[in-house]
Amino acid sequence: MILEGIRDQLDFDRHRALETGTVMGCDFNPYNNSRLVNLLFKLLHENFLPQAGVCPIQVFCYDLDFGRQGLGKDPIGDLWKELTHGLTKAAS
Repeated sequence: MILEGIRDQLDFDRHRALETGTVMGCDFNPYNNSRLVNLLFKLLHENFLPQAGVCPIQVFCYDLDFGRQGLGKDPIGDLWKELTHGLTKAAS
């Protein structure tokens, strides 16, 4: 799933940046995948439009750290069900 891929890539980048910074003795982050991540969000917005200028997917990813803030056992799955529930309601 896209959100799991974004989460895993950002986690990997943070980990590698910390390791690189430790070796070099400074804060250093050579990774910047923002263009790719923004493109993926743009693709998600085609089906899940931001509401009142706020994208619940981006809030989930950035503000809630991919649901790591105690949102249950499968926060990504729960978000997906919530998002697709709105689509299935609209289709019927």
